[in-house]
Amino acid sequence: MMGSIVTLEFEGGVFVQKVLEKSCEKVIIGAWSVPLSQVLSDEGCRRLKDLGLDFIYLDIGARHEYAQQALDQCRKYGLGLFAFDAKAANTPMDRYWSLQDSVSDYVAHPALWGTVLRDEPGIYDLPRLGLLAKAYQAFSAEKMPVINLYPSYASEKQLNGVTYREYLQRYAAEVDVPYLSYDHYPLYGDGTKTWVQDRYLSDFETASDVCRQYNRQLWYFIQTLGFNKIVREPNEQDIRWQVYCALSFGARMIQLFTYGSPGDENGSTGDEVFELGLIDRQGEKTPRYEMVRRVLRELRQIEPAYLTCRHAGNMVYTGAACAGGVEEEVDITFPGKVVKVKRQKNYLELEHPLSSFGPILGLTGEGPVMAGCFTRQPDGQAAGRERRAFTLVNMVDPGERKRNRATVSFAGPVRLRIWSYGEPRELEVEKEWSPELDCGQGIFVEIL
Repeated sequence: MMGSIVTLEFEGGVFVQKVLEKSCEKVIIGAWSVPLSQVLSDEGCRRLKDLGLDFIYLDIGARHEYAQQALDQCRKYGLGLFAFDAKAANTPMDRYWSLQDSVSDYVAHPALWGTVLRDEPGIYDLPRLGLLAKAYQAFSAEKMPVINLYPSYASEKQLNGVTYREYLQRYAAEVDVPYLSYDHYPLYGDGTKTWVQDRYLSDFETASDVCRQYNRQLWYFIQTLGFNKIVREPNEQDIRWQVYCALSFGARMIQLFTYGSPGDENGSTGDEVFELGLIDRQGEKTPRYEMVRRVLRELRQIEPAYLTCRHAGNMVYTGAACAGGVEEEVDITFPGKVVKVKRQKNYLELEHPLSSFGPILGLTGEGPVMAGCFTRQPDGQAAGRERRAFTLVNMVDPGERKRNRATVSFAGPVRLRIWSYGEPRELEVEKEWSPELDCGQGIFVEIL
C-alpha cells in the first residue's frame, strides 16, 4: 500500500520495523552479493553509498566472524544490513525457539535491518518459515525476517505443483511479514537475437494483486548482470526499463541482482556461470556501476511524487509484439548440461488489464506500451479529492534498441506534470498526447 507504514503489534507495544519506516521516505534500494572485502573497507562502503544504496545483503560467516565489523562499517556509512546466516536459516521447525540464540550475538546491532531466512522456498517450507518469522519478530520487533520468492518460470517441482498465484497467496497467508519479495530476470539473448522472459508483466500483476489483498509492500529484484550464456548483460536502457516496470506496479523496494560478480575467476559457482556485476572480481567498477547510479538518481527525483500514490492497476497495448501461444524452444546452458525451455512469447500479457482509468480513456502506440495507474493524495490536499497519476513505459524489448511513440487519450482537457529522466515539465493537453519514448524509457506523469 503506497504512502503508509505497516506496523506490528506485540505484547510490548506497536513497533515499526526499520526498513518500513525508511520506505515512507523513499523507495528503498538494496543489493545482493556484496563482497565482504567491500564492506570492510572505507573505500568500498563509500562506493556502496555513492551508488545510492540504502542496504546490502551480506554473508556474515558460519560463526558470525564478520558480523560485528561489517555492521560497524554499515553503521558508520549509513547502510542497513540484511544478514545471510546459515545457522538461523536452517533452524528446524521443531526447534523454532532456538532461533533467538542463533542470532543473539548480532541482532541488537543498530545497523542490522534483519536476517535472511530463505531464498526461493517451495510451498512445503512455508509453515516452517511462518513459524520462524513470527518467532523472529517477537524477540526483535524492529528487525525484519527476509524471505524472497520464486518467479513464475520456476519449475513445477520447485513450485510443488501449484500455480504461481496459489504460491504467492499461500506465502502471504502462512508467513506474516509485511512485504512480498520476488525476482524475475527478464533480459535474454543468444548473440543473434534478444527477447523478454515469458510472463514478465503477469508476475508483477499477480504479486501486486496479492500485496493489495494482504496489505503487503512489493519488493522486487532487477537483473544487473548476465549469466548462463543466455541471460544477457544489461545496459542502462535495460536497467531503467526494469525499474520503471517495477514502479508501474507499485514497488516500494528495488533490489539489485547483483552488486558483485559471483563465482570463481571464470564466474562459475558450480551450478551456474555469471558475468560481471557492478564491480568485477578485483573490486573495480564495471560500466554498469555508473549506469545503475544514473538510473537511481533519476528515481530519487520522482520519488516525492511517487510516494503519494497508490497502485490501482495497469493498462497495456501489446500491438503485434506478443504472439502468445506460439512456442519456441530455447537452450539454456548450465555447467555440464543444457536445458531446453519452451518460450511462449507472452511477456506483455495481463490477466485483468484496465481498459480506462479516470480521465484516461485509452492507450495505444506504434509498438507496445504500458501504463501503471495510480490514485494519489498530495500533502495538504483535501480528503476525498483523489487525483490520478500514471507511468508510461516503452514495452518494446529494450534489446531491440527501438524508440516508440505512445498515444494517451483523455476524456477532456488535462494539465500534466511529466517527469522524464528525472526532470519535470508541465503540459496542457486537449484530448490526446503522443510522447515519443526512447528505448527502455519510462516516464512518471501526474494529472494536476
